Amino acid sequence: MDGISVNEAYKILKDDGVLWVAGKNGGGKFIQSVTVIEKPHDFKNLQEGEMLLATLYQFPIQKDIMNFLIKAQGNQAVCAGIRLHNDQFSDIPESLLTLLDRLNSPLFVFNKDVPFSIIIKKLYSANCKS
Repeated sequence: MDGISVNEAYKILKDDGVLWVAGKNGGGKFIQSVTVIEKPHDFKNLQEGEMLLATLYQFPIQKDIMNFLIKAQGNQAVCAGIRLHNDQFSDIPESLLTLLDRLNSPLFVFNKDVPFSIIIKKLYSANCKS
């Protein structure tokens, strides 16, 4: 299988302030590519095997964040990485974490100071070596 496992991705990224907060039973899934999506209707371009990165700035309500991540999982995203951007969303709803655990859908939370370009570069570099 081309790509790297979610488990491997976490090992690569954990020193950059990445937390794995849900869906740890999905660690054996393989990431074949990485994409950034900021608008809910961008899912039409999502490819199977992609890791989804998002800042979630456009979602003022936690219910919208839940719907976005559920839709990502339903559209073949292997896992998602989000950047929490303010204190309003410093706590991810427990109901979302429980749902992602049940779906075996890994969710990473990124430190707001780590650029997505660093994450993408590290994952693509690891993918080329595998």
